[in-house]
Amino acid sequence: MTKRVVRMLGLAAGLTLINGCGTTEPELAAALASVNAGILHSCGLTADGVAFCWGWNRDGQLGNGSDGDVDVPVSVRGGLMFDEISAGGGHTCGISGGSVYCWGFNENGQLGTGNTESAAQPVQVQGSSFTQVSVAGSTSCGVNTGGDAMCWGWNANGQLGDGTMDDRSTPTLVSGGLDFDQVSAGGFHACGLTSTGEVYCWGRNDSGQLGDGTTDASATPVAATGGLTFRFVEVGLEHSCAITTDDALYCWGKNLFGQLGVGSGSIAQDPTAVSDGDDYATVSAGGAFTCGVRNDGAGMCWGFAASGQLGTAAADTCTDTNALQFPCSFVPIAIQGGLTFMDVTASNQHACGIAVGNAAYCWGLGDRGQLGNGNSGTNYLTIEPVRVSGQP
Repeated sequence: MTKRVVRMLGLAAGLTLINGCGTTEPELAAALASVNAGILHSCGLTADGVAFCWGWNRDGQLGNGSDGDVDVPVSVRGGLMFDEISAGGGHTCGISGGSVYCWGFNENGQLGTGNTESAAQPVQVQGSSFTQVSVAGSTSCGVNTGGDAMCWGWNANGQLGDGTMDDRSTPTLVSGGLDFDQVSAGGFHACGLTSTGEVYCWGRNDSGQLGDGTTDASATPVAATGGLTFRFVEVGLEHSCAITTDDALYCWGKNLFGQLGVGSGSIAQDPTAVSDGDDYATVSAGGAFTCGVRNDGAGMCWGFAASGQLGTAAADTCTDTNALQFPCSFVPIAIQGGLTFMDVTASNQHACGIAVGNAAYCWGLGDRGQLGNGNSGTNYLTIEPVRVSGQP
């Protein structure tokens, strides 16, 4: 999932400054069973729920008690066992024992602790027991055990869904009285999946990313058009994607770089079928690109490709609003390397995935160590997936 960078530039108070991107001996004793990519950092879990993070760490988002970048996995402090983990821009959250814990930057209350104090290791979010959490940029959302969608943090675009544009430092109920199974937070908007398979979205909508057939913003949930029944939804920076109960993939919103996978075109205001997208197991929407896994384990990506984030060379050319041209793909193309994937996660300019056999790989931009392979530095990137260091 891709997120918002601009409001994450403050140094978390009380952290020890470590210059540069450090390489240490990887602490992993087992392969990663899940992985989630943030803007410039990534996190993953072992099969028994031990959390590791790597990459950009100026605000403590790696959770290891420092603020130095690290280009191999380091363990998150606190000894918690997590069921899931979600990496944002300057913060990270995870679920342990039904409670949400967050760490990192907290200027807008995105840690959910009732204050705006940043933390370099996990702190418990206030509120009810949660079954799912999703973070992006300076915003966090989750679903509690009662099926309520709750959001907290930055809210300048109404992405908390509570009918206001006020930041919240504790979980706040998304309006509408809907029963949710899942929620996905983006930098400027969010979407949720109801227990009956409907997708509702809220927040910014200048590119049609709410999927309601308009470009009108909404600080409360609005239903995606089309009458489709979905089983999963994912939000990127300015686009959204969802998979139906019969495994068909649809995307909507901004398409300047082909991130919808529907061919060329500027925006789509309604859910639109992805090219050859009738057999997807999972999908992840990033900044200006998208990745997914087909039912046969084939990893596919499409959209903006200038940093190698599609995991393969792109044949198309896209032109941005400043008339600059970049490599891109208007339709899904296979990730190179011959790997069979169980899951993928797309971020701003890099992506990661879990291959069969429970091993994490990353590709794309790695300047802050976010690929986790022991390499970093200005302009460092790789098109082909590289194995995250330390995994047996």
